[in-house]
Amino acid sequence: MPSDHPQNTHILILGATGFVGRWVAHKALQDGTRVTLCARDLPRAQQLMKRWGHDAALQCLDVSDFSAVKSTVLESNPDLVINLAGYGIDRSECDETLAHRINAELPGILAEILPTNTRKSEQRLRLLHIGSALEYGEVAGDLSESGPHDPTTLYGLTKKLGTDAVHSVAKDRSLCAMTARLFTVYGAGEHSGRLLPELLRINHEGGALELTAGLQKRDFCHVKDVAQALTAMATLPQSSVAPGMVSNLASGKLITVRQFAERAASVLGISDDQLRFGSLPTRQEEMEHQPVNLDRIHSLGIESLSSDIEKGVRVALESQELMTND
Repeated sequence: MPSDHPQNTHILILGATGFVGRWVAHKALQDGTRVTLCARDLPRAQQLMKRWGHDAALQCLDVSDFSAVKSTVLESNPDLVINLAGYGIDRSECDETLAHRINAELPGILAEILPTNTRKSEQRLRLLHIGSALEYGEVAGDLSESGPHDPTTLYGLTKKLGTDAVHSVAKDRSLCAMTARLFTVYGAGEHSGRLLPELLRINHEGGALELTAGLQKRDFCHVKDVAQALTAMATLPQSSVAPGMVSNLASGKLITVRQFAERAASVLGISDDQLRFGSLPTRQEEMEHQPVNLDRIHSLGIESLSSDIEKGVRVALESQELMTND
């Protein structure tokens, strides 16, 4: 189990105003952790702090500027960097150069600049990089970290390069660093156009929602549970983390996209005839796989995430004002 109290840890969070980033920041602040939040959009970060009623050090940072990243990390001297910066999960983000710089190069840069010879770094995790299920791509069967990977999208390819960079640099430097690979995360604050935000829109505005057949299976995890697990990792001792290790973080249970939509709709009061399944084509890059292998995350003392969709949707409703952009 994690060995230290979060109040004894200074965390620097990159991508702190993104979907998962804001939940991790909120959880860390609730725990009393000393936090430095890095975001390109400083007014949004300030707005979140005011809404949450918390104080945290805020740093305006363009993560594609590696000189600025290096200065910020070294001047802040955190115990742990959580890298939640990413580019391409929103379909409007399609600049290949930025995708490679932020997803593929930045993680390795972080692993290179973090010191390994301080007393604190000998006791705990130094870098927690956030990976993606899309790194597996079109791989069938049991998704194990040591198994095959076949990413087919720009996002999946560049995220896999970033994970590989952390593994390689951390191993060479004996740096206590790891990648937590996330699956289908949902909740308040998601990008517009994704399934839950669209269901929430229909709930508010009425009308019908055009959907694929929804037969593809996913491991759906609520963002609040993800944030809790990631902040728990902040106190992992070095003895439990092999340099550069990769660990899946999921529920271990699969449901179809259609089942998720139907269960969410039942909570929101959306009728069956408002969900137009099969009216959109299924994208070619959709993954099909068996339940996610969670042996490695369990070995770290982190439990499987909840698969209770109804509870997750209710939390999303309750959290909209707190976590959704104005």
